[in-house]
Amino acid sequence: WIGEWDVKSATGQQAGSSSIQRILGECVIYENWTSAPPQNYAGKSFNLVNATTGKWMQTWVDDKGAVIEFIDGEYKDNKLVFITKPDANNQITRLTFFNMEPNLVRQLFEVTTDNGKTWATTTDLYYKRISK
Repeated sequence: WIGEWDVKSATGQQAGSSSIQRILGECVIYENWTSAPPQNYAGKSFNLVNATTGKWMQTWVDDKGAVIEFIDGEYKDNKLVFITKPDANNQITRLTFFNMEPNLVRQLFEVTTDNGKTWATTTDLYYKRISK
């Protein structure tokens, strides 16, 4: 996932760009996200394997004051799947990265309010590498 990426929606519309780097002794994968105009939205994610749990986690922060903690991430079958803890409305968000090919990653956000019986897609993005 390291490199420079052009990001489009599942329908092919420009969504933004992302720069992904390894930081802190290559222990953290750092994303610097900028949305395509006119959204004027920016955020950063910090991805790492939690030394205590042995699971992947991601902390997302943005320029609107949002913070999202994804936990219990596992890489299996060419995908990395994280979840959030239930919020006050019992909503859980699932974030899945699909390793589609060396220069294409799909990032899918889904939510559930029935403990995972059903999931609804909220965001579906395709990252195409423009440079390493």
